[in-house]
Amino acid sequence: MSNGLNSLGFFSSVAKSIHEVFLWMKNVDLDSILILIFSKSALNHEVMFLINALKEHKINSILITTNKNIISENNFCTIHFETIEQRYRSTALSSRINQFLIADIILKKLFYKLDKKQENEIFKKFNDQWINKGQK
Repeated sequence: MSNGLNSLGFFSSVAKSIHEVFLWMKNVDLDSILILIFSKSALNHEVMFLINALKEHKINSILITTNKNIISENNFCTIHFETIEQRYRSTALSSRINQFLIADIILKKLFYKLDKKQENEIFKKFNDQWINKGQK
């Protein structure tokens, strides 16, 4: 997801802990950011603390989760997904697949919303001479 956002011209980074998120937020304009959280249950202490802080400070956020008790409000959007419960679970495969699907949908929507007039000459040349090469 982060690579896709960066490819579309949006600055994006990945945080592995709540500490990284808050240290990053300390140094940015909070009105110009969007925090995207992937969490199956959104029940652990770190995620709940982060969600409450984001809501309290009205920071634009999207939570992608199976937890239907967390609802969208103001600057906080919740996208719910379903998983296949596995009796003998070794990995969170169904959660991961659903999260990839939602991430791809978000990236595709952003791609189509971008103003194509902003494409610069180097990209046009790349598109014409490399991507579309041989397709005419």
